[in-house]
Amino acid sequence: MEPERHEPAALRRDVERALEAALDLTRILPVLRRLARATAEGSDDSIFAHTQLAELLADRCPWRASLHARRVTRARPDDERAWAVLGFCQAKLGHHRFAISAYERALQYAPQNAAYAHNIGHLLDVALGSAHSALPWLERACDARPDCTDIAASFAHALARTGQLKRAASLLAPRAGRRTPPEHVALLAWIKGGAAASGSTTPAGAAVATKAPRGRARLMSELDTGLRSLPFNAAQRSRAVDLAQALLAWGPTEQSRAMAAAVAFAVVAETELPLSLAEVAASFRVAARTLRAHLPAVRARSDARARLR
Repeated sequence: MEPERHEPAALRRDVERALEAALDLTRILPVLRRLARATAEGSDDSIFAHTQLAELLADRCPWRASLHARRVTRARPDDERAWAVLGFCQAKLGHHRFAISAYERALQYAPQNAAYAHNIGHLLDVALGSAHSALPWLERACDARPDCTDIAASFAHALARTGQLKRAASLLAPRAGRRTPPEHVALLAWIKGGAAASGSTTPAGAAVATKAPRGRARLMSELDTGLRSLPFNAAQRSRAVDLAQALLAWGPTEQSRAMAAAVAFAVVAETELPLSLAEVAASFRVAARTLRAHLPAVRARSDARARLR
């Protein structure tokens, strides 16, 4: 057996080859950890090791990834990549103000990066409920990346919540088509529903920011907002939208946010996504007991729909 190598240069070559070959994390992480231990703090090899550890662990262990990112930012305060990873990890941990601060530092050193501005705006709007504060960041991101539908959707959401329904609809309507993501379709329906409810004029004040349209549009809007904080793939998002539509086919729903959270958790259980009921409830900003109370209605209507097929 080849003796274990601890020389930083050799370890780094091993890591780079493993990353290039897209090997399993269980084979890459131990070598990266050895490299981190074998190098001087703040050296190029140390920065490389801790950056890679932060990025590879961000999804599965955001707290530990944050520690690695902080090592990099302490040694190199102008490392925008490390600040961005730190922002992502803190957002996953629910530390939204810390996440915004980290993304602001990343943007300070990479002012043209639309993704960082988008993340700040999205967190302000969805996580902190401050749509007015989110608008400058989202407009900046949209101006830099006018082709990005996700950024346009986030900007439209914040615009609608501040009463600017016409402008919000004008951002999304031209992008609607056969390949439009279901969540964007739901968002556009909510925006158009709000415009119809107000006589197709921009409402005065900020009423729309706190009170979404009733019925279908409101449920779909709450679902769209909550799903943005959950790691759903396209199929899971589509399933959630389909289930919500099934609920609406049985008649109007009460407490739309709680019902949307119950829909999301039903999909989590159905697809065996490793999320707890409390985590889903937090993403929709409802109490766990409230979500749990709405689950029977979601399951009953879903089961009834399946029997009718």
